[in-house]
Amino acid sequence: TCDVVAGPVLLIDNELHPETLAKRLPAVAEARGIWPVDIADKIQVITLRGRLRDLLALESDLRSITARAFKLIVLDASYRFLPAGTDENDNAAMAQLYNCVDRIAERLGCAVVLIHHASKGNQSGRGVTDVGSGAGAQSRAVDAHIVLRPHEDDGAVALDAAVRSWPLVAPVGLRWEFPVFHVDRNLDPTQL
Repeated sequence: TCDVVAGPVLLIDNELHPETLAKRLPAVAEARGIWPVDIADKIQVITLRGRLRDLLALESDLRSITARAFKLIVLDASYRFLPAGTDENDNAAMAQLYNCVDRIAERLGCAVVLIHHASKGNQSGRGVTDVGSGAGAQSRAVDAHIVLRPHEDDGAVALDAAVRSWPLVAPVGLRWEFPVFHVDRNLDPTQL
């Protein structure tokens, strides 16, 4: 395992309305025993729904941010950050976009989480790095993949991961209890 260092987070969301996030984030914090007031100055949220920016434009926008201002930037969701005309099945195009993510992380001195949706259909037989939709270049461009796949039990998922430079991560079952998932050690994560 590695130590987690607390620090400011920037969430850039392009799927949800501001009102939805304004209700969701405090509800999640409270469910985790965190008082929203204790993290209010540690999480900055930018919502882009209705005024989307592609990843290249976003990279330019982020130049105004001082290096090390954030420990983590979350980009949700990748498909809505694609420049117009980009085919997510084009390896060369996707490699260039992941290079852009790497530039953002390097310049700002932070980690970047890119939320990527699974391809359609049953994901139970796929390897962790093959669950995401689009070009194979995406599976090789990142340091970690974390996937949630439907479990055979209703209201449950299996969390699995593939990491490049860290010890293996054991799969685990999670049960949904609004508004968060909780680890359920009674679930067999192989029962997809």
